[in-house]
Amino acid sequence: MKINKFLVSVIGLTLVATLIAYPVLPQQIPTHWNINGDVDDYSPRWMAIVLACLPAFMYGLFWLMPKIDPKQKSFSKFTKAYERVMLILILFMVVLQIMTFLVALGVELPIDLIAKIGISILFIVMGNYLGQVKPNYTFGIRTPWTLASDEVWTKTHRMSSYLIVVSGVLMLFCAFVSGIVGMSLYLACIFIPIIFSMGYSYYLYHCQSNKKDGIS
Repeated sequence: MKINKFLVSVIGLTLVATLIAYPVLPQQIPTHWNINGDVDDYSPRWMAIVLACLPAFMYGLFWLMPKIDPKQKSFSKFTKAYERVMLILILFMVVLQIMTFLVALGVELPIDLIAKIGISILFIVMGNYLGQVKPNYTFGIRTPWTLASDEVWTKTHRMSSYLIVVSGVLMLFCAFVSGIVGMSLYLACIFIPIIFSMGYSYYLYHCQSNKKDGIS
């Protein structure tokens, strides 16, 4: 994977901006919001540095995975999908960090809504590219059954990609529903595709095994 100069620049500028803004940040910065969008937990100011380093860590992880994966040659077959997911994920992390700092400085922002919308977009983007991901050990839907069969991997990713996109769209609507009902619907949209992917991969592998054994 080639170095993404745009992402590196964004990460670098974010780190520099954090160091410049650090002296004016309050001693405690908000780091958690409840389902009503109210801050319910704070962390020491030095956590701002940690948050600023997380996108760099994530970029390093994405850069490293294709190099250490036993099936690293597979990554060359879905480079575009891999890089697009990396781009949207890291930009989302940077935006959340900036929003957190602004709230710490007294700016009123609906950060819970922004986070929900961002995660919804992540789901839509990931689902859009998931069907292109080839078998590997570090990226994608890695269940015992997808890792055991390339055919199961391909079918699971193709089916799950549609479900994740639909879930992402539904999450966008649920993001605007407040309270416990909205959060419950939102979480359901997250976990249903995950549970389905696991169950579907097991079902496909079971059918494949029975077919090989001559069991109808």
